[in-house]
Amino acid sequence: MPGRRLAAASMRLRIGGDASAMASASAALYSRMAASGVRMLGFTCSFEGNCVTCVGLGDYTDASASPADIAAVLAAIPGFEDVKMYEGPVEGFAAVRGFTLEAADARAVLMSARALAGLLQGPREYLGEDAGAAFVYYEGFFAGRAMGEYLSQFGRESALAMMPRLWESRGYATSIETLSDPNGGHYRFEVRRLVECEVLSNYVKGPARTSHFFRGIIAGALSKIEGGEWDVEEVECVNDGSDKCAFEARRKGK
Repeated sequence: MPGRRLAAASMRLRIGGDASAMASASAALYSRMAASGVRMLGFTCSFEGNCVTCVGLGDYTDASASPADIAAVLAAIPGFEDVKMYEGPVEGFAAVRGFTLEAADARAVLMSARALAGLLQGPREYLGEDAGAAFVYYEGFFAGRAMGEYLSQFGRESALAMMPRLWESRGYATSIETLSDPNGGHYRFEVRRLVECEVLSNYVKGPARTSHFFRGIIAGALSKIEGGEWDVEEVECVNDGSDKCAFEARRKGK
């Protein structure tokens, strides 16, 4: 529901080798959150030596304290370290470290690398390189267009800020940097560990620019957020020897 105040929290719990300490710390965490009126929407923890790193998302709309105040309360609990709060770029959206919330009213589907390779490479093998690449591009285009339509309800500036973070949280890439022309009509996206190019690296014979799905996603999203038609070209690719994948997006006619 747009208008809800959402925030993500991350923290470290130092528990040593005592498993009961983890249970006590978790109970303290949830009780303090509940007492503050925070509705926990998701929480996950991973072990790192004698510490546990936890990341969670919460709805703070009805909380009696601000996220910063709650962070201070959590930091005072014995064993809690490096407590941080991250509020979304607009009300009603939050994403942090690969976890996403309110990414339109749809469920997420996990897929193996083999299944993903089938979706991305299969059309090219069956239809031929040119027709197959076009097929995969338009799969991405319509997916990006639907995402852009959803994000546009928050306004152009917020949608453009949310878009790469949402792509990261979906697992498309580990980081996406957006560079834009102040005069408009031109964007550059520098993408690290783009899943499409990594998955297809096993199928590439020689240097190649392998991302057609993500090119389509960019074009589709911009068509709704910025309006008009966009040409998107992959100008750098990890399968062509670069350390990243980079895309140039230009409004048609510019």
